Amino acid sequence: MDFGAWALGNFQNVAQVKQALANKDVSVWLPPLALFGGMKAPFHYAIFDKTGAGIVVEFSDGKMNVYDNPVGVMTNIPEFPWHLKNLNNYAQLTNVDRNSGSFGTLKVSSPDGGNALAGIPFIQISSGRFVKAAFFTNYVRKAKTPAEAIQTLSHVINNFDRPYDLSVDLPTGGVGAEGGDPNATSSEVTLFTTMNDLAQNQFYIRPINSINFSKIDLRKLASVNEVKKVPFDQVAQLDGGDATELLLK
Repeated sequence: MDFGAWALGNFQNVAQVKQALANKDVSVWLPPLALFGGMKAPFHYAIFDKTGAGIVVEFSDGKMNVYDNPVGVMTNIPEFPWHLKNLNNYAQLTNVDRNSGSFGTLKVSSPDGGNALAGIPFIQISSGRFVKAAFFTNYVRKAKTPAEAIQTLSHVINNFDRPYDLSVDLPTGGVGAEGGDPNATSSEVTLFTTMNDLAQNQFYIRPINSINFSKIDLRKLASVNEVKKVPFDQVAQLDGGDATELLLK
């Protein structure tokens, strides 16, 4: 669980992290987790730096694997190489609409733009999210400024926001999502969403009970030398305000 803090606290860029992992400068302890039925949890980490370089670090079956990230996105299982290979099944995707065609002698035309998106999987499991994220990252208009980049990202990431009961899993006799009741239905939800502005060292967070992202200026937290905890409810109350002061109190 401390792997992210180790990477962020000891290195200046992705290349240094990758080299340290190759040199086996650190040993990662993967204890069995009761929450996962005693299995060693398959953790996934996406690491980026200000140059745009990115790697994916995955722990599967107790083994660490490090991959270069050519598409700039990541979801969870299966392993990262599987997702890259799966993109071959979507080689036909493009953001160019086809607004006219014919069936026999019948000429047809689209009443609206957007049919280029028809081939993107809407399914919310990890494989579908990966394809959708790769498509958005590849085709949305590239930003010219950091402010424009974070605004663009907020529009993209809204497409991965899941409210309660968008899809529901029926009871299976296992542990339910709500209070551990084996007879309860469960619903995967997006409890919080985060964005990182690596150019300006700003962090954005939106809890599920908030409409807007609140900003944290990491530069102002440089002097903080202790762990700070802020409940999501306090961040949600700001609803788009500056949350930096919550971590300075």
